Amino acid sequence: MKVRCECGHEFEVREDVVQTKCPRCGREFPVTPAEDWVQSIATDDLTLEKEPPSSPAREAAPKPAAKAPAMPVSVGREQAAAGRGPAAIRKRPSEPVTAAELPPAPVGLIALAKMVKNQPKACLPHFEAGISSRRFVVETGVVLLALALIGAFAQAWLEAPRQIPVGKALVNWLGVVCEAASGAALFSLLSVLLKRGGKPLGMCEAVAVSRVGSLLLMAPIAIIMAIITAVVLAGGHSPGVLPRVASYLPKLYLVAVFCAQMVVPAALLRLGCWPSVIVNVVAVFCTYSLSQKLTGAF
Repeated sequence: MKVRCECGHEFEVREDVVQTKCPRCGREFPVTPAEDWVQSIATDDLTLEKEPPSSPAREAAPKPAAKAPAMPVSVGREQAAAGRGPAAIRKRPSEPVTAAELPPAPVGLIALAKMVKNQPKACLPHFEAGISSRRFVVETGVVLLALALIGAFAQAWLEAPRQIPVGKALVNWLGVVCEAASGAALFSLLSVLLKRGGKPLGMCEAVAVSRVGSLLLMAPIAIIMAIITAVVLAGGHSPGVLPRVASYLPKLYLVAVFCAQMVVPAALLRLGCWPSVIVNVVAVFCTYSLSQKLTGAF
């Protein structure tokens, strides 16, 4: 039979030989048939991967913590809706109002006041598009004219407390109306020329609402001063400096108009901070000058 040495040389030996010597290299080895050499290898000693020797540092190293199971998307959404979980933490507390969350347009001044109190940012899209509610337009106009009339009569009586100057009161009222109308026309033209921000209807409504807010601030002051003047006159005393102080009320009204009207160039026309201040100063000065030239008020 044939046997094979470890050097690779094959040669013939007798079948009864149990140990032989290689004629090439002279190495002695036990006889195994050449065709059965694969079977002589112990299959238990064969491994595909050789495991590296263990070291004390490797054995002492702690095992990594098991990764927490990923939260299902549906569970995360349910916890976010309930105000818990990571999705609720990542959600910002104050987000801009989207078109889907936008409340309906106010139908009157009371509804607008409630919206300003609860969601002030939600009012801007309505003014940009223009509030087409007839009730809102009528209420805004009527309240503006009524507050202007009350303030004008109080102002006229404070300047001449011993009589009722109806003519002067009407001139003052007409001056307030002209100032508001010229402001609405000016910002409407700016929105058309710049082609940005709100529509002319929304601009007019925003200017009118700013005048209503300014008159709500100034009319009570004028009424309180008129009551104080009436009480002083009823006691037989001179009103003193009250008429002189009353002459500055129109200027204080213009300051209130400037503050309330800042939202128009800043938020509706989106002009930025300093451009909005400059445009607002120019608008207030121009409307004041025009109303003074037309009516002689202020």
